[in-house]
Amino acid sequence: MALWSPQHIASSYSLRGVLVLCLGLLLCVPSLSVQGDARASSSARIFPSSTDTTHTDTTRSSKHDSLAWAEELPALTVTATRIPTTAHNAPANISTIDSAAIAATGGSTVADLLEQRSSLHIRRASAYGLASPSTRGGGAAQTLVLLDGHRIANPQLGQTDLSLLPTALLQSAEVMHGPAAPLYGSDGMGGAVHLRTRAPTEPTAALTTTVGAFGERGGRLLLGDRLGGWAWAATASYQQRTGDFPYTDDALFPPETVRRDNADRTQYSAYATLRRAASDRARVSVLANAANRGLPGTSSLTRSNERQRDRSMRVWGHYRWPVGNGTLTARAFGQYDGIRYQDPDRTTNDIGRTYVARTEAEWEGPVRSRWMLNGSLSAESSWATHPSLRSNAHQQQLGGVVSAIWTRDRLRLYPALRVDAYRVSDGTARVATAPRLGANWKPIGGYDALRLKVHAGRSFRMPTLNDRYWQPGGVPDLRPEHGWSIDASARWARNGYHVEGTAYQQWHTDRIQWRPVEGVWSPRNVQRVRTRGLEGDAATRWTPGAGLQFTTGLRATYTEALDRSSPETSSYNQQLPYVPRVTVKPYATLHAGPLHLDASAQYIGAQLTASDGSQRKDGYLTTSAQVRLAQQWDPLRVELRLRIHNALNTNYTLQNNQPVPPRHGTFSLRITL
Repeated sequence: MALWSPQHIASSYSLRGVLVLCLGLLLCVPSLSVQGDARASSSARIFPSSTDTTHTDTTRSSKHDSLAWAEELPALTVTATRIPTTAHNAPANISTIDSAAIAATGGSTVADLLEQRSSLHIRRASAYGLASPSTRGGGAAQTLVLLDGHRIANPQLGQTDLSLLPTALLQSAEVMHGPAAPLYGSDGMGGAVHLRTRAPTEPTAALTTTVGAFGERGGRLLLGDRLGGWAWAATASYQQRTGDFPYTDDALFPPETVRRDNADRTQYSAYATLRRAASDRARVSVLANAANRGLPGTSSLTRSNERQRDRSMRVWGHYRWPVGNGTLTARAFGQYDGIRYQDPDRTTNDIGRTYVARTEAEWEGPVRSRWMLNGSLSAESSWATHPSLRSNAHQQQLGGVVSAIWTRDRLRLYPALRVDAYRVSDGTARVATAPRLGANWKPIGGYDALRLKVHAGRSFRMPTLNDRYWQPGGVPDLRPEHGWSIDASARWARNGYHVEGTAYQQWHTDRIQWRPVEGVWSPRNVQRVRTRGLEGDAATRWTPGAGLQFTTGLRATYTEALDRSSPETSSYNQQLPYVPRVTVKPYATLHAGPLHLDASAQYIGAQLTASDGSQRKDGYLTTSAQVRLAQQWDPLRVELRLRIHNALNTNYTLQNNQPVPPRHGTFSLRITL
């Protein structure tokens, strides 16, 4: 069904308004003076102190940077506040992965990046299949994913497949620990991932080719230039894998080493962005993805011919202009997702399509001497088509949020309140409120390195379109999931070193679970979960001289997520399935002139695979290593990269006992003009 079909436009006046606003904001950009940009910039930075300049990406841009974008990470983040501040001054624990860390991981997808450098647990359906984030015991539906501030989850499934997002478009990634719903709305119950795309700077051209084991082939082209007062950049990438790696099949007797079957994957991605060259006053971006992959079985005895084809497109943009003492920003976002599932053995060929249109108006500025205020109003419409969904599967949302920063001497307070109203196709309406209060305190006057943080808030998640409209079993009047969370952190940061530790507890009610009801699987608001845990993050950058630089870090978590639904059930007080209690992720990079040596490791603790605790999978340790060598011959720059995956050749399995590849390597060559 076409995105702009008359049936959909005629079905709702508010939907038509949302779509018209999207087109208007993207195509009808007004002409305003550059003087307003300077005014907006000064008002947005009213609170940052000298500490704000200490958390920047040390990688600098030059005409030889292969990515042709601004390589310097902005000192300020908005993920935990909606108002520019730093991770040091924020009320919650914020982990930032800058461009240097992205290069050190060598990952081609966001899933690879977050798996190595964040405290998130990435759940993979198979080695090259669906990859979704999990934080603080929540699933993919309870972890918000933002792209330049826009929520990008599929409204039918309630999750984002991180394996379909290439790292080539990223400037940085930020992970917020704790409730994000008071700032961004539904889904951010355990935390949020904010992906920030690169901005174009100056003319460039770069070509990368990759070859590797198990049929891996790939390439990437990056281009950028200026057109008058505008700067543009674009990247296109291609990746293919046969995925026929050897593994030991324990389902056979005796166990045998066999080749993986139906695990191939081909993916294409394209990203382009256009912005005002002198500022970020106006910008529009587009991202398109296409993937074709097999869905392998768990054993050679259960061979599968199932396949999945993914198509997606996202278009977003903004325009800023001065209003009063602050800045008014208009934003628009549109998204299309298409998934085709095929199973020749069962003659199944189902196609599901989802659409999202969203507009937002946001004002930010100082109010008197101690307050910085941010207010936002948004409207969204989402709908889906699928053979197993009702024909009227759609949802409309209106939301408003007010957040602020109040500062006095050594104390900063961060209040926020969000209210969202949802209306579904049968007329059912739901209202969700999410308040938040955070604090950041400098306990020792004159000593800026130490900060104490407290953060408490209420979060919610709206049911997905599958939850409401799947046939049979969907329940249109499901209640939203709700939860409360409180955490306390201590952070010390000085001269390239930082250490932060967080303790938290959260309570979630009305969690949606699909259960058999009169012979039909149906969602119900039945689960209660209590989660508490510890999070640690440390990093250092040491420069002994003579062109040497050593960077190392560690992220670790302890998570106790217990099912507290019903004392009469066998799952009561058991750890939630597929939630590891312990994760530890160390990493290190040695930089010596043109040579970089990178290493990382992940320990993922034991996980239950049955809700009653009767089955579990053991923990595992996996490592990777990388060598990068760059040489400059003006105007040409050449970089060689060799990466070893699963360097210790660990034998472990993913969810549903899916095997993973043994030790193997990839080699890439990058040429930049």
